[in-house]
Amino acid sequence: MNKCSFCGRNEKEVKLLISGINGYICESCSQQAYEIVQTSGVLQSHAGNKEMKDLKQLPKPHEIKDYLDQYVIGQD
Repeated sequence: MNKCSFCGRNEKEVKLLISGINGYICESCSQQAYEIVQTSGVLQSHAGNKEMKDLKQLPKPHEIKDYLDQYVIGQD
């Protein structure tokens, strides 16, 4: 039986269970996630209310993988 990957409720306990590539999210958790995004200012930063980080300072994907490979073994 499918269940929400966030709260663990199964599909009989929720009204709507949205499936993703690797998991599921129920309507309650998706609403909470939406509210978090709204209050975090992520969407406002795209509107110009906050400065965006300089992309040159962000690590490259291979640098992120190299870092994570130090801690995660056997998962590519």
